[in-house]
Amino acid sequence: MDAHIFYRETEFKDTEIGRVPKDWTVVRLGNYVDLMTGYPFRSQEFSPDMTCTKLVRGMNVTRGRLRWEEGITKYWKNITKELEKYLVKKDDLLIGMDGALVGKNYALVDENDLPMLLVQRVARLRAKNGLNKKYLFYFIGSNHFVRYVDKVNTSSGIAHISSNQINDFRIPWAPVQEQQEIAGILSTVDEAIQKTNEIIVKTELLKTGLMQQFLTRGIGHKEFKYSDELGFEIPNEWDVIALSKAFKLASGKTRPSEISEIPTQEMKFPVYGGNGIMGYTNDYLVDEDVIVIGRVGEYCGAVHKAPRCSWITDNALYTTKILHPRLDLDYLRYLLSKLNLNRLKNKTGQPLMTQQIVYSVQIPLPSLSEQQKLARILSTLDAKLQLERNEKAKLGKAKQGLMDLLLTGKIRIRVD
Repeated sequence: MDAHIFYRETEFKDTEIGRVPKDWTVVRLGNYVDLMTGYPFRSQEFSPDMTCTKLVRGMNVTRGRLRWEEGITKYWKNITKELEKYLVKKDDLLIGMDGALVGKNYALVDENDLPMLLVQRVARLRAKNGLNKKYLFYFIGSNHFVRYVDKVNTSSGIAHISSNQINDFRIPWAPVQEQQEIAGILSTVDEAIQKTNEIIVKTELLKTGLMQQFLTRGIGHKEFKYSDELGFEIPNEWDVIALSKAFKLASGKTRPSEISEIPTQEMKFPVYGGNGIMGYTNDYLVDEDVIVIGRVGEYCGAVHKAPRCSWITDNALYTTKILHPRLDLDYLRYLLSKLNLNRLKNKTGQPLMTQQIVYSVQIPLPSLSEQQKLARILSTLDAKLQLERNEKAKLGKAKQGLMDLLLTGKIRIRVD
C-alpha cells in the first residue's frame, strides 16, 4: 500500500452528530444505501441439505463477520421468482435487528458466503450514490452507531432496531477518495488481525492434536495395553488411578466483598471463580499452586491452575493436598481439561460438579519425568497462543483508535 500523509484537522463545525471537519457534510444513511429486510421463511421447511442455498438469520450475523457453525446453519431448497430479490450479493452489509447485541452484530458479505438468502429480522444495506462499501462497514462497526442504537432502542422487551431507524442514522460524509483511503487503512489492520487469528487457530489445532496423542499414547512408546477402566489403550509402562487417589478437594470461600478488575498495588491477588480469573483482591486463600475446577453453573468442570497466593470462590473446587507422589500439577491440568469434566455434571436442577464425581474419574498416569516432558511441550504452545492473543488484542485496540480518529476526521489523510 502507498505511503499515506496524515495531518491533524484544526477546522471543525458543529453538527447534529457533533463536530466534523468543515469540508465534510452530515448525511442521512438511507439516502446512500438500498436497505431491505429479509423474507419470513417457514422454519418447518428449512432443509439440512448443504447443497441447497444458505439462509442468513440473525444468529449467523455476529461482530464483524458471518458464522456458519454446524447446528445454526439452515438451508432452503427452491428459489422461486418471488425469492430472487432476497439473494444477497458480495459486499452487502448485513445488520442483526434483534437481540441483546443489536447494533453490534454486523458483517460484510464475502464471496465464500454465497449463495444465500436474506431472512426476516436481518437488514441488508447496499451502498449507492458514491458511498464506499468498506467505509460504510467500518462506520456501522463504530461506537457512533452503537450509541445511536442504544439511544433509539427504548423497548423494555427484546432489543430491536427498525429499518426506518437504520435509514435515519446520520453519518459524516468524507470526500469519496478519502472514504476509500480510510477504508483501505482499516482493511490493512483487519488483514493483520486475520493473519494473527489464523496462527491462533492453527496453534490451537496443533495443541489439541498433541494433547490427544500425548495424554493417551505418550512419547516414544512401542508397546501398549488395553485399559478396562479407561476404555482405550495406553503404554505398558503407565498406570491407571482414580482421582480419589490423586488429590483432596475442597470448595472455595465466599467471594471477597472488594474486587478490582485489574491488579493494583493493594488488590494484587487473583480471584478464581468457575471460569478462571474474575478479578483481584487484597487477600489470598491458598499459599501454593492449586488446580481449580468449576463447581456450579455453566462452567462447572472447567479446569484452571491458580498460582500461589490466590483466592478461590465457592463457585469452584480446588486441590488442598496432592496424595500421589508421582503427579505433576501441570500434567494434571492438561489431562483434566482434555477429559471434559463438564459432561459428568449433575444434571438435576442447576449444573453441579461434586467432589465425588471428580474422585470417581480414572486417569492414565505416566512416569513423573514423562508427565513433566509432556507438560513442558504443551506449555510452550500455550505461551505461543498467549503471545498471539496479546498481539491480536493490541491490533484490535490500534484499529479502534484509528477508527475513532479517522471516521471523525480528527486525523485526516492527505489526498492528491
